Amino acid sequence: MNVLAPATWRNLTAYIPLLAYILFACAIALIGYQGFRKIENLIQVEKLRDLGAIADMKVEQIVTWRERHRQRAKTFSSGSLLAAEFKLWLEKGKPSDEQEQKILRLLTGLQPIHGYATASLLDRQGMLRITTGNSNTLDEAEVKLALEAMNGRQPIFSDIDKNGIGSQMASLSLAAPLVDAHDKNSQVVGAIVLQIDPYDFLYPLIQSWPGESHSAETLLIRQEGDEVVFINELRHQKGTALSLRIPLSTPDLPAAMAIHGARSTMNGIDYRGVPVVAAMRQVPDSAWFMIAKVDRDEIFAPISQLKRWAASLGLASAAFGGLFFFVWLRGVQVRQKLLKAEHDAALEREMRIRHFEFLTRYANDIILVSDETGRIVDANVRAVETYGYTREELLRMRIPDICSAAGDHAAHGGQVKKILESVELRFEDIHMGKDGRRFPVEVSARVIEVQNIRYIQVIIRDLSERKQLEEMRAKMEHAGRLNIAGEMASGMAHELSQPLTACNNYLEVCLRRMEEETWDREKLRSTLQLASIQAERAGKIINHLKDMVRKQGHERALIDVNLLAREVMSLLEDEIKRLGISIYMTLSPLPPVMACRVEIEQVLLNLYKNAIEAMHSWPQRELRVSSALTESGKVLIAVSDSGKGILPSEMENLFNPFHTTKKDGLGLGLVICRSIVENHGGQIWVTAKREFGAEFCFTLPVEVRHE
Repeated sequence: MNVLAPATWRNLTAYIPLLAYILFACAIALIGYQGFRKIENLIQVEKLRDLGAIADMKVEQIVTWRERHRQRAKTFSSGSLLAAEFKLWLEKGKPSDEQEQKILRLLTGLQPIHGYATASLLDRQGMLRITTGNSNTLDEAEVKLALEAMNGRQPIFSDIDKNGIGSQMASLSLAAPLVDAHDKNSQVVGAIVLQIDPYDFLYPLIQSWPGESHSAETLLIRQEGDEVVFINELRHQKGTALSLRIPLSTPDLPAAMAIHGARSTMNGIDYRGVPVVAAMRQVPDSAWFMIAKVDRDEIFAPISQLKRWAASLGLASAAFGGLFFFVWLRGVQVRQKLLKAEHDAALEREMRIRHFEFLTRYANDIILVSDETGRIVDANVRAVETYGYTREELLRMRIPDICSAAGDHAAHGGQVKKILESVELRFEDIHMGKDGRRFPVEVSARVIEVQNIRYIQVIIRDLSERKQLEEMRAKMEHAGRLNIAGEMASGMAHELSQPLTACNNYLEVCLRRMEEETWDREKLRSTLQLASIQAERAGKIINHLKDMVRKQGHERALIDVNLLAREVMSLLEDEIKRLGISIYMTLSPLPPVMACRVEIEQVLLNLYKNAIEAMHSWPQRELRVSSALTESGKVLIAVSDSGKGILPSEMENLFNPFHTTKKDGLGLGLVICRSIVENHGGQIWVTAKREFGAEFCFTLPVEVRHE
């Protein structure tokens, strides 16, 4: 059994009043929550009762309205002057005389009295004979309705539908048979079709609400297939009568729930996607359903306001209570924090000492710690391994003893002084081990303070491997230049032969002219100038070759990459003509680039020659060069060929040293190209084309200076 220490019990005792206050506040909050839930349920039940009463009232009003029209239609069926006059007119052969006008006046008189839009008379065969409307034909559905009324000898209502194709006006038709009351057999002589405008009485009846509400409304809906059709105009969406259709499978839709037999819902989602409370009823003797609904937010607006007040009061009480306990506990906590801070500080110091000792002893870099005089007071394992001294020997030495590879102790003693003055110093130096081996190092020194005593921490990194790699890279680049220069020599021999031959021919012409007794001085000068131009051209080619072979770096300046691309292409003009290669250069206007001209020439020349060699044994020979400015603001150069392409297995190793696809290649050309481009701050890559050939691309930043 675990028993808490007395100190722990004392610490917990101080929080007992706070715990009691929290439990009391939670109990009050729970009671308030339950109370509000009960009030909300009562409000919902009461609102559902009101909505049900409104829905029942609306249904009763619609039933009464339909029955009134049905009874009026029955009066037209029998015992009316209209049936007798219509029969007599039909028996006379339907003449256009005073009797027809009399019947038309009777129909016209029905419209304003009873609110009909149109009234039409049909004969026993369903043919329209007389109408107050503008059209001489009736809708097929109305004709069918009239025939059913005549066959059944009872008035029949149609459903509400759009009046005409493409029209947004809704209409409702009532058809009643016309029976001759003077005929002993009560013969049906025709039918009357009355078109009722729902906007006149029915829609206003549905849209009215007994009271003030900003969200309540009643809806009249029916089912068509697997959809719910909203019959009347909606309060929150205009122009939707008979147009708004929602799938019957929509969850929590009161209209769909009504069709499925539900009479009420407290958690409905209406056509706007808003939570509502709704009551649903079916209109007797029709396919209609009445829905009375109101937004839940409106129902619970009073209780929501009360909730906010209660929450504000609770928060205020919690804040005052929390402030009281905060002040009371503050004194207890301050004392506990002081004790804990002292304990944590002691643990942290111990952990830091152990952590520092671990990092110092087992770090990959050499770490030395000296006092202000430069005497070594600590050294890690890496220092012992690198310098060859034992740890005891190092602790008897000073920093200048291992740093002074040339014996200049005074100079390195000055570096200790600089470190103390600048707090932090970074430099490169030559160190010497116990066996006399000298090696380059990178030194990072800073001043640290431990218990008000200043020490110098020196972190030393051996640069031997890095320097060797840099030397090897420089040698590889120089070897690549020599290789490229050798490859260029054969190509340039053709280029040199042309200007030298031309120069020789021009000089021979000059000599022959001078042997003549009379010779033209201006023609001789012109011929000598042509010889001079060809000699200069040969000199430029030779100088370019010399620049390519140089091992040292070159100055960078602003260059025109498009101009450089054309000039390098001109160096290979003879070989291009000999192989019958078509050149296509698409060079966009570019800003100047800060780069070494000779090195970029080397990259372009290497890519050009690789493309030419890839097409040696290929029937289609097209060399394309394009330039553009990328979205990131870099110059993009692309060199593509129509040659044999690059195998997928060679793509990954293409830029690796000594990897080549040529029989006599060294595998350094693309490596040097990548080194040059990346040294300029750009990138180089290759893209295998979809059908044939390959495309090499590289980018260069615009006007970026490098050290």
